[in-house]
Amino acid sequence: MEAVDFEKIKKEVGIIPWFIRYFPGFAKISGLALRNRFLLNPKLYADLISNNPSPYVIGLAIHEIEHIKRAKEYGFWKYRTWYILSKKFRYQEELECHKPQFRYFKQIGYNFDLEPRARILSGSLYFFPVKYEKALADLKEIYLKVGM
Repeated sequence: MEAVDFEKIKKEVGIIPWFIRYFPGFAKISGLALRNRFLLNPKLYADLISNNPSPYVIGLAIHEIEHIKRAKEYGFWKYRTWYILSKKFRYQEELECHKPQFRYFKQIGYNFDLEPRARILSGSLYFFPVKYEKALADLKEIYLKVGM
């Protein structure tokens, strides 16, 4: 895996606007990918731009940057449209973007708890694309396979 370029990440990140939390399901959103940038909630943003960012936040940044890369490859508007309209597409994209994140976690020996992530991935923020048990099983499978 390539080294994490913190300076590049810091140029691509911003803070999620306060009004986003009032959209249904977005009250506790941590990250959001846009066209060429991604946004984090204020607490995570402060962590990421600090001199010693946590592994969790670095992993989240890697995840959001992967969304940006994939949207560029797919075509931004086409990607966004499918992401919004298709539960299956949205779910598969989330799983794909977890791969580099999990690879990073394994590389540094960070123990990431998959259960809370599975609850979020199967919940209202992603419009209930799958049941919790499936999300957890899929995340476990990806976590086991990355870095092999």
